[in-house]
Amino acid sequence: MKHLLGPTLLNTLSLFSVEVGLADEAAFRVADLNLDNPASLLALKSELLNTLSDRNFSWVQALDDGCNLTVYPADSEEEARAYVIELLWKRYFPNEAIPPFGS
Repeated sequence: MKHLLGPTLLNTLSLFSVEVGLADEAAFRVADLNLDNPASLLALKSELLNTLSDRNFSWVQALDDGCNLTVYPADSEEEARAYVIELLWKRYFPNEAIPPFGS
């Protein structure tokens, strides 16, 4: 399964990683600053749309790659995908429909 993230999504998720060590509130403040321009926000949306709708993408592996990035240790793909939707999609694209899985 694929689990490589685009650069904007990787940078944003890494703020919430154990390795970076920020509390969620601080991570959101930095993410908000990083995404405070239309190009960055559009890049995040595009990368999320591509990964959230791809049945061959592993959010479990993307959120915990075993060596460099530990954001959330999900037990299933559904749980991992739901975490990303809550963490990023609903915050940055609250008025947009959640991308369907496997479209």
